[in-house]
Amino acid sequence: MCCCAHRRDTPGVNDKSQQSSRPTLAKVALYARVSTATVSNVLAGKGGASPATRDRVLRAAQQVGYRVDPGARALSKGRTTSVGVLVPSSVDELIRQRQSFFWVRLLDSFVTTASDLGVTTAIVDESQGQAMVDSGIDVLVLLGHTDPYVISQLSLPFGLPVVSPVDLPNLPSNAPQHDLNAIAETVVAELARSNRQALAWMPGTASTQIDNWSNSLSEAASRAGMSFVELSHEDNAESLHSALSSEPGRRVDAIFGLFRNPRTLIEVLSKCDKKVPGDVAVIAQSEGILEEVTTPSITTLSLCGFACGEILATRAVEMARGIESEIGTAPYEMTQRESTATN
Repeated sequence: MCCCAHRRDTPGVNDKSQQSSRPTLAKVALYARVSTATVSNVLAGKGGASPATRDRVLRAAQQVGYRVDPGARALSKGRTTSVGVLVPSSVDELIRQRQSFFWVRLLDSFVTTASDLGVTTAIVDESQGQAMVDSGIDVLVLLGHTDPYVISQLSLPFGLPVVSPVDLPNLPSNAPQHDLNAIAETVVAELARSNRQALAWMPGTASTQIDNWSNSLSEAASRAGMSFVELSHEDNAESLHSALSSEPGRRVDAIFGLFRNPRTLIEVLSKCDKKVPGDVAVIAQSEGILEEVTTPSITTLSLCGFACGEILATRAVEMARGIESEIGTAPYEMTQRESTATN
């Protein structure tokens, strides 16, 4: 059965439109029928907007529940608000990882959204973190595999807002996170459509939060009556073949994982005498660029890089300007393709 790529509105699956329930600058702009930059300027007390536009923005902010700290206007008065983004090792290394498309989309969306809000962005690796902080940024954003030790060595000015999507020592998460339990339930539900019984989680070398992913997937599989095994691999044909030809690998009829090249996975499965989706159903954690053109095309679980970048940038600007809003959860999206088609 050929299952053309499409998006299925599964309960718990969020897309960019669905995550708009939290009050954000973008939502105020939508209600007020103005740009996010205009909303930002009005709420920050800057000039340039007509009285009618200003009233419309303030009414929209009240309507969507957007709360503004009365002292926020003074924070960036007289100069441009600046956001410092700290990433591990280098942006180039993040981009070279299998999650490259996610990170490229997230960072591009982050910078664009921040610019729309009248904010400048600096992105540096951990070796330049202190210099960036000393330059006088208004908020620090931590992304990726940021080393807790490196963070602990930074000398941060008192009161500098720090945004972190993950929990770090002495710094609980204060930005939208992906609900791994909900994602795991979505993955298992998709595989259960074709009565799969044995799920393999193949995280790969670029995966983050592996233990959390494994726990969520294991519990969701158990509730669905599926067996579960974690098969590590080094993102190459030899490693994939070794994992899938092992005793636990031979028993699986469903795979969810992170793969540098999805075509390599399909080729390795073929060498193991397993057809997709006949013998094995496959879901890749990916933005779906390569998976869409693979034969067969591969169902993807996207963490929505563009949307996450917009949400994170908005959160950073809110914290820099003292604006309070609900944190919410980060979006994700399942796109069905041929690799999980039912007979």
